[in-house]
Amino acid sequence: AYWLAVGAAALATLFTIQIARAQIGRRMLAVRDSELAATSMGIHIVATKITAFILSAVLAGIAGWLYAYVVGFISPLTFNLFGSVNFLVAVILGGAGRTLGAWLGAAYIVLVPEVFSALGYTNLFPLLGGAVLMIVTLLLPGGLVSGIERIGAAFARRRRP
Repeated sequence: AYWLAVGAAALATLFTIQIARAQIGRRMLAVRDSELAATSMGIHIVATKITAFILSAVLAGIAGWLYAYVVGFISPLTFNLFGSVNFLVAVILGGAGRTLGAWLGAAYIVLVPEVFSALGYTNLFPLLGGAVLMIVTLLLPGGLVSGIERIGAAFARRRRP
């Protein structure tokens, strides 16, 4: 069951990368950045937003189906405010609008609590999580991906003669 979820996540990642490179992805980026500029370029704003909504709904539906399949049981109590806040934290930490950012944010939300549980400090994660969120928001407004890009650019500058 987990390999099915991993395979679906890999396919969804490849799909989003290809969408971002395609014409519809460029339209979505143009609408996100400036609706006025997109309209002046002849992009139909409403159709682009509906397409983005449909694509996100399809991906969310597949994710929900996989979650139900892996867990085996779903109830409304499973999806509380804390879980939604965790998803928002993952987006902010990883970097909104970046595929790698989604993976980094998800890894943080899943792996860091497990590390604290293994160490026996389960109550420490929310405190550390809040501190990490504040630090990343202040120092890296683009998320962890922008930090990785900055480090990569610094190494590239050092390599050049």
